[in-house]
Amino acid sequence: MKSGASRNVVLLGLAMALNLALVSSASAQSGEFVKGVLQPLKDGFPNRPITLINADEAGSNDGIYGRVLQAALKGISPVDIIVLIF
Repeated sequence: MKSGASRNVVLLGLAMALNLALVSSASAQSGEFVKGVLQPLKDGFPNRPITLINADEAGSNDGIYGRVLQAALKGISPVDIIVLIF
């Protein structure tokens, strides 16, 4: 019983170490504003409209949040923000 528990602890430790190694090697690209508008990243993202999907009714908290987010990003987003309600 103890050897199985010890093996699980070792495997968990290895998984955590691998996860930390992968996370630390990833690098985020910094955003750049030009005249108040966020520019696309060096890899071109985003190159088409961003769609936010709401599965609730339009007047629900999620629907309101989506519309407020759309309005807040309208002036600074390099692409259109679309809110779809299903």
